[in-house]
Amino acid sequence: MAYQVATQKTYPSWGYMVEKGATSMWELWNSDTEKPEGMNSRNHFAYGSVGEWYFGYLAGIKQDINSVGFKKIVISPKPAGDLTFAEGSYKSSYGLIKCRWDLVNKKFKLAIEIPANTTSEVRIPTFGNNKAIIKESGKVLKPKAISANEALFEIGSGTWVFEMDIL
Repeated sequence: MAYQVATQKTYPSWGYMVEKGATSMWELWNSDTEKPEGMNSRNHFAYGSVGEWYFGYLAGIKQDINSVGFKKIVISPKPAGDLTFAEGSYKSSYGLIKCRWDLVNKKFKLAIEIPANTTSEVRIPTFGNNKAIIKESGKVLKPKAISANEALFEIGSGTWVFEMDIL
């Protein structure tokens, strides 16, 4: 649903705001036609959840709820709609966190960078396959847990490239 609201260009949607020239989130879905008197911000923080969705779900960069300052990172991208890739980065107090995923020719690739002195829980979507074979830099890795929805790995800092065939 979030992907649909982000990409459609008709009212009501974030895409509608962009089509109307917005460079920030409006207070109202129809701030372009609503009367200007009263409250009608054209740069409104209430839709900050939009950014959270892009970073935390589409790109998949989150902080573990039991850590502070991204000491423990959760990488859990959620591919959406017809997208074939997404990428994002976040500059934490420990350093830059990067995540990019690609869906090409029935292959899922996840490239991440985890800063020094941190750890990460990586949740790779398995697209309905609870027997998915996941490789990191060409080597088969056994996940800590796997389901039809995702495979779970725990990793340290560094650069990691996970790959999986989608059946």
